[in-house]
Amino acid sequence: MGCGPVLSIRQGDALTLKKLALLILACAVTFSCDTKSQSSGDDSRGKQTRKKSFGPCTPEADLMAANIVQGTVVKPSDEDSKAVMMVYSNGELCTGSAISDTVILTAAHCVVKGDTSNTIVIFYPSLSCESGFNRATHSIPVSKIVVHSAYDAKLDADKAKGDLAVVFLASKIPDGYPIYPIARPDEEVNDVLILYGYGKTGSNQRGAGILRKTTVDTFVKDERSGKIKITQENGPGICQGDSGGPSLIYVGGQLKILGINSYVSGDPKDVCNRNSFQVLAWSYMSWINEQLKAAELPPR
Repeated sequence: MGCGPVLSIRQGDALTLKKLALLILACAVTFSCDTKSQSSGDDSRGKQTRKKSFGPCTPEADLMAANIVQGTVVKPSDEDSKAVMMVYSNGELCTGSAISDTVILTAAHCVVKGDTSNTIVIFYPSLSCESGFNRATHSIPVSKIVVHSAYDAKLDADKAKGDLAVVFLASKIPDGYPIYPIARPDEEVNDVLILYGYGKTGSNQRGAGILRKTTVDTFVKDERSGKIKITQENGPGICQGDSGGPSLIYVGGQLKILGINSYVSGDPKDVCNRNSFQVLAWSYMSWINEQLKAAELPPR
């Protein structure tokens, strides 16, 4: 997968697209790269310019990579096709997960401008025309965006704190999409993280806009820094477009969110092939509940 959160999964940088007609956005999966990890065409957050814009859907040939790197495509008919959703904001493609029937958790750098008029959430595993995707029927507008106050987009990705945001939807999520609890770091009962994302399949690959999944077992939680470090030199991981996507773990048979994809760090020629970093969600649990309380929603 690519340089952002997972699915093509080595994905996580913000993916920049051309302005879409009729002020309707299409889809999202973003994953930041630090300044040491930039590749040609990416900015300090790993954003990548998309040369082609699209209408209600995108031809699959424009989305697919030649090969899937360490990940599996999730089809609309698959049981877990509703595990996560796309967050598309101001031309940047990211991934998100539901923590309420009207609230999506994602990375701050995906929605840092807080522009609700140019942000939508896509509830479909692919943007391709062949998959049956249509943005008019598979997207929900956004009513409010709250970015963590500690996040500073001017800092390098590895220096920034609070890369977390909550996105409030104008209506409830579609049936079948799970609402995830947040896992405590000491709750983890296995050594495997399940990753989902709409990002690229590799630093130099395409594939963004199609949901993929993978698992990783080489990671370290650091409660002091509030981060999770994933080693992906010889295995699956995340890349541009996976930003904001969750790492999920089973606790007592229930899937919970452990981390949120934030950025990758690697060789400039292959930024998605070394380490990726997530925000440890529990470290920001008080802040998350504050936002839910302000919206008169129950805490997680």
